[in-house]
Amino acid sequence: MQREHVNFPMTISKPLPSTTPYPESGLCASCVYLRIIQSDRRSVFIMCDLSKTRSEFQKYPFLPVLRCRGYSLGSDGGDDK
Repeated sequence: MQREHVNFPMTISKPLPSTTPYPESGLCASCVYLRIIQSDRRSVFIMCDLSKTRSEFQKYPFLPVLRCRGYSLGSDGGDDK
């Protein structure tokens, strides 16, 4: 089964730093609320810390995130707080 390519109307205008973890996650990669979860089987999940206090944010958002009302640029490129 072939996967269709989806064109998004919005793109990230600022390139992410090369040190940003998981740049394919979109805005999450440089957000201060990013939490990287790694399972025992080495699967990696992108978690939004805003979901802990605000119900309108998904705990594990669909990626890439191209638009987010809670986005806040991390001071060090998105690493944990």
